[in-house]
Amino acid sequence: MHPVRRTLFALAAVVGCVEPRLAPNTVASEPAEQRIVVAPAAPNAAAPTTTQSGIGAPMHVSWVVDRFDDHHASLRARVERVPTLSLPLVLTVTVPAGATLAAGNTPVTLPPPSPQGPTEYAYELTYAAPPQQDLLVAVDGASEQMGVHGRAWFRFGRPEPVAPNALPTGPNMIINGRNFGAAVPATQ
Repeated sequence: MHPVRRTLFALAAVVGCVEPRLAPNTVASEPAEQRIVVAPAAPNAAAPTTTQSGIGAPMHVSWVVDRFDDHHASLRARVERVPTLSLPLVLTVTVPAGATLAAGNTPVTLPPPSPQGPTEYAYELTYAAPPQQDLLVAVDGASEQMGVHGRAWFRFGRPEPVAPNALPTGPNMIINGRNFGAAVPATQ
């Protein structure tokens, strides 16, 4: 069969298989533009749960604070991971200057993921005054195909750092007579 005829035959076969969907009270003799139906969402249907990016992270690392004061901190490093993440993982705690690790092990090789939920490791720190640097828990794992890294910081009561905000201090942006407001300079 000629290539053009084969393409037209395939296209006719596909078009012939398409069947228009009709609303329950729609008569087939009505014009095609009146037969378009948008199906409503199922009642009480739950929306799929995803993270902001739409893809869940394979691992989440955080600190759980049990007790914290001017001279002592009792914390748990919590590691949550998807059950299929079977990479060997190592948890490391970096203690800031001025603090002493009174209880807890570092580094720790984590066991395989558990269906019971997150894994937690207890740590006790002592210090004369709250340190100026952060306590860091890092979980790292790698294979020949991929790697994962999780980090969490305990700031000893200091607020979370805030990224600098770009200020619109440039001239107004006017394009085709429309004013878009002040511009943000590229170097600030």
